[in-house]
Amino acid sequence: MWLKTRGEVLENREVAPSVMKMLVLAPGAVQSLRPGQFFHVRWQEWSDPFLRRPLSAFSSDKQSGTLGLLFRVVGKGTSAMRRLAAGSHLDLLGPLGNGWPGPERGHAIMIAGGIGVAPLVMAAGQYAAAGVKVSFLLGATTAGDLLATHDILATGASLSIATDDGTEGHHGFVTGLLPGAIAATPLGDTHVLACGPGPMLRAVQAISKDAGVDCFVSLEQRMGCGAGACLGCVVRTSVPGPLYRKVCADGPVFDARTVVIEDV
Repeated sequence: MWLKTRGEVLENREVAPSVMKMLVLAPGAVQSLRPGQFFHVRWQEWSDPFLRRPLSAFSSDKQSGTLGLLFRVVGKGTSAMRRLAAGSHLDLLGPLGNGWPGPERGHAIMIAGGIGVAPLVMAAGQYAAAGVKVSFLLGATTAGDLLATHDILATGASLSIATDDGTEGHHGFVTGLLPGAIAATPLGDTHVLACGPGPMLRAVQAISKDAGVDCFVSLEQRMGCGAGACLGCVVRTSVPGPLYRKVCADGPVFDARTVVIEDV
C-alpha cells in the first residue's frame, strides 16, 4: 500500500559529479518499504516541471524514520532537488512498485552500472543479513564516477569493480565480470540482480540466460502518475500474455525472461 507523505530534507550533498545523496526524515514512508521499491517525488513548490520524479530507495532506517535517495542531476526536476537545503520539504508518493525477490537461496550476484547502484544496496544488506552470500559487481565510466562503494562493503557483500577506462578494477564494462562470477558459484544456487543502462541490462540478460541462472532486472522508465493509471511507462513483454506491462505497478523489478529491455 502506498501513501502520500511529507518528508523533511536532513542532508543533501554531492557524492560524485552531478550525483546527489539526500537523507530525508519520513517515518511514514519507510515502515513498509522493501528493497527495490521507489518513491514518486515532488518538491512541494514545483510548478515547472509539473510531473514528479521516480527515485529508488537507496537506504532506510525504520528506527530513525529516515529515507536515503541517490539521484543523478539531469534536468529541471533533479536540478531543483539538487538545490534543496536541510529543512526543505518533499512530497512523497510511495513506496511504489514491486521490489526484489526475497533472499531465498545461497548466492546472489548483484550487478550495477552507474546510478543503477541505487536500488541494489538495500537488497545487498537484506540478503547478507539473511545469510545469503552476496557478490556485488559495480561499474562506472571512470574511477571518479564510482558510487556507494563504502555502502556496499558495509552490507558485508564482496565488491568487484570495473571501469570503462581502466582507472580502477577491471578495464572494461562491468558485464565482463559476470561470467566469472557465475562460474565461481554453485549452479542452481545462484541468481542475478541487475540495474543499469539498457545495453548493460541486455548483456546481463543474455549472459544469465546462457548460463542457466535466474536473473531479475530493475528497469528505469519515464513516468507520469507512478501508480499504473497513465500507461506512460509500459515495457514490452517477451512471454505469452499481455503485450505490455507497466514499470511503475508491475515492476520496476521483472524476471529478465519476461521483458524486452530497451534504452530509455
